Amino acid sequence: MGNTGAYRLENEGSDVDRRGIYLPPADLHWSLYGVPEQLSQFKKMEQDLRNQGEIRSKHAMHLIRLLLSGITILEAGFVPVQVEE
Repeated sequence: MGNTGAYRLENEGSDVDRRGIYLPPADLHWSLYGVPEQLSQFKKMEQDLRNQGEIRSKHAMHLIRLLLSGITILEAGFVPVQVEE
């Protein structure tokens, strides 16, 4: 596998993550009902600590990436993802 991922963090042992988006109806989209992905990664890190006594670096890396992406989106006004064929 070459360095062709969106964030160029993959290596020979990496799995392939496929992503899509779902846009809910406006009344749900602009509400407080949704759970941000950052909370999903934070909860995974909590489970790691509870079950294994340590945090898996993959979960920490994803949380940091999401938070840094959020900062860039707010400051620069675009999503910093490289998309190629």
